[in-house]
Amino acid sequence: MHFDILILGLLIFVAHLFEAIFKKLKIPDVLLLMLIGIVIGPGFHLVSPQYFGQFGSVITGIALIVILFDGGSHLSLHDLKESLRTTLGLALATFLVSTVTVAAVSHYMIGLDWLSASLIGVICGAISPVVVLPIITALNLSKSAQTVMTLETAFTDVLAIILAFSLIDAISQGTLSPLKIGSKLLLSFFIAGLIGFAAALIWSFLLNKVRQFPNTTFTTFAFLFIIYGIAELFHFSGAITCLAFGMTLSNLERIKVLRTKYLEDFDFHAFDDDEHSFFSEIKFLLKTFFFIFLGMSFQFDQVEPIMIGLLITIVLILFRMIIVRLSASKTMGYRELLYMSVMIPKGLASAVLASIPLQLALPHATEIQMTTYSVILWTILFTSILVFLIEKTSLENVIVKILGLSEQKEQSDLLNESIYSEMNESADHKDKNRLEKNNEKNENQSD
Repeated sequence: MHFDILILGLLIFVAHLFEAIFKKLKIPDVLLLMLIGIVIGPGFHLVSPQYFGQFGSVITGIALIVILFDGGSHLSLHDLKESLRTTLGLALATFLVSTVTVAAVSHYMIGLDWLSASLIGVICGAISPVVVLPIITALNLSKSAQTVMTLETAFTDVLAIILAFSLIDAISQGTLSPLKIGSKLLLSFFIAGLIGFAAALIWSFLLNKVRQFPNTTFTTFAFLFIIYGIAELFHFSGAITCLAFGMTLSNLERIKVLRTKYLEDFDFHAFDDDEHSFFSEIKFLLKTFFFIFLGMSFQFDQVEPIMIGLLITIVLILFRMIIVRLSASKTMGYRELLYMSVMIPKGLASAVLASIPLQLALPHATEIQMTTYSVILWTILFTSILVFLIEKTSLENVIVKILGLSEQKEQSDLLNESIYSEMNESADHKDKNRLEKNNEKNENQSD
């Protein structure tokens, strides 16, 4: 017991060290945390995921809730309006291409029937917010790029969850209804967003009253868990609910309905700096646990799923580059497009969905889980390494040429040089003025 507590304390300090390394060297901390999990799990068998029991899956679920809430709380309605069209095109194209690619590889190389292969495809179609959001925050990308990526991760997660459960039902029952799937998808998006919006208004009204009681900082998360559970209980998207909840609370001043005569007497409150700081600490701890736990969950007993996962990842990255170039907004800088083109990591949603066929004893359940876990590992690994190489090596120039962004890069470089030159001239001018004033002062003193 004492050894476990010692390790827990060390891991938290190591996670802070990894975050500092990410900021300085651009080596993603999520990759380093995952590698620790691999070393202490399948590497040296010091700890296994079973050691945590149900607690592990609960914490990973909480990590998803908190990170989506945090992502939503950094979105503005103005950025959302500007980025919605780009986001939908990017999210749908990426999800569709990922699904078709993974399904084709699973069918022709693993030998699965098309329904089971399609299930792996939709499971691997999601882009993980738990991986992407910490990376894009640390990279200091533009607001529009961060908004697009945040919404894309939420949309693809919801698409994956709804379509995966629909295909699982189809495999279990032997029937598939595209109309039923489509209507369920639209309803889930709309109702989940409405739940999040209404819950945010209720909580912002109660927030100042709740603050009058001691030790209530964590009650926001408690309320968030409740609305997530309610949404999921009625088969709507808890992920979209959390995103809408965070986004509404961060945009209270911009929501016109709050200024109507029916609501103008109500006193709505946003979060203060202390609460935001507390939320960041909780997110950090959950992120640390999640990626170590994910690393521990990988299995390296069979070579074939690992190699197939590698092949799928390479193909997905190539397609992602094409999709970003065709569907991303022309107003974005080349740097944003560059990083967006390698953001394909799979994560929590994919890992959870891949375990369900095994629980239900569906055909090919083991192949589905092993292939998905392999894709999760390789996509996180490739995304993390490519982010580092783009930042630190000449790989940036290679991808710029592949994406056809050479002209944009040249314009950006010229602009940066111009700004740098103006700053130097301004600094020189200030130094010159300071020197002249000092000389005048010395002359006056000598007189």
